[in-house]
Amino acid sequence: RVAQRAMTPYGSGAIVLVTSSTGSVPALPGSEAAAATSAGTQGLTRALARAGGPPGIRANAVVTGYLDTPWSQGWTDDERDAAARATPLGRAGRPDEAASAVVWLASNASAFVTGAVLMVDGGLAA
Repeated sequence: RVAQRAMTPYGSGAIVLVTSSTGSVPALPGSEAAAATSAGTQGLTRALARAGGPPGIRANAVVTGYLDTPWSQGWTDDERDAAARATPLGRAGRPDEAASAVVWLASNASAFVTGAVLMVDGGLAA
């Protein structure tokens, strides 16, 4: 809401939230809080889109699956292999692939997109 208020005088703007796919796919035991947070972020995106529509402020979310990041590099080989096998594309995503989706949603190229929850997860939630 703070960001929307700051953008309102300009009559346009784009908010892009990023969250994990934990709120979109069956969560693993022990990830209950992450699942609730991710699902809440997706709901927040839709609410922000409705509230921001009249003043011209768009809100969208990028939901990521298994990405090759320093965090996932700390996993065991078996954990990384299992995550890749669970992903229909059969591999980890690259951070730049998720970042490209964020850039598109923040740009004028997506000027008529709001309230979208864009899955950048290699097909995990399919």
